[in-house]
Amino acid sequence: LHASCDGWPIDLELDDLDPYRDSPGLGAADRLHSSEIHEWNAQLADAWSVLVTRHCDDAAAIAAGLQTLVPLTGRGIASSASSTSRYASGAVLLTRQPDGTFLAKTLVHELQHSKLNLLMDSISLYRGGADELFYSPWREDPRPLGGLLHGVYAGLAVARFWHAECDGPDGVGLAEFEFTRIRGQVEIG
Repeated sequence: LHASCDGWPIDLELDDLDPYRDSPGLGAADRLHSSEIHEWNAQLADAWSVLVTRHCDDAAAIAAGLQTLVPLTGRGIASSASSTSRYASGAVLLTRQPDGTFLAKTLVHELQHSKLNLLMDSISLYRGGADELFYSPWREDPRPLGGLLHGVYAGLAVARFWHAECDGPDGVGLAEFEFTRIRGQVEIG
């Protein structure tokens, strides 16, 4: 996949072939048709425009830190999924997002997980509590302490993203709602 905006290019591999691309068992998509690849590329172009024009620091980090998108099987019109493996830095598994803005937000979110995973491989960020489970305001299931840390770290970036989107061309409707929702979750977390 390739996109460019204001002289900032991004090139990503769209991996629909590697037999080990679905190691977490999330449902990697089968081989994509050329029309589906075109749709992924068009959505990346839209997302890249959002990132470069309103989130340039995130755009620079994504261009440097992201290498591969692994398409997941769709989950219906109202549901999307994404994931980053601790052991596959630079790769994001995801369903096609509703639009370019949501893809931009998802890339920001998942890159935070990759960055935190790399940091956690280098130093210990917390003691104890590894076997305990805690309430997580952004998930239905209880999470270990590391999962809460990931949620807060990624949530702060997503809150920053939606806050900036409030000044975007689409106005404050959805962006204000999403910002308020994620801010409340991070405050509780």
